[in-house]
Amino acid sequence: MNPGDLKFWQLIELKKKAETDDERAELDRLIEERIRWVGSGQGDEP
Repeated sequence: MNPGDLKFWQLIELKKKAETDDERAELDRLIEERIRWVGSGQGDEP
């Protein structure tokens, strides 16, 4: 499963289940990237 293909809510669910700080940091980065994408008016799909 490629995190880049997941919806915003799915990234948040994965972050809740992350077991390491590295996993959480990477998911935080992806979530922030997705927020910027949505904020630019391009929807929830990269």
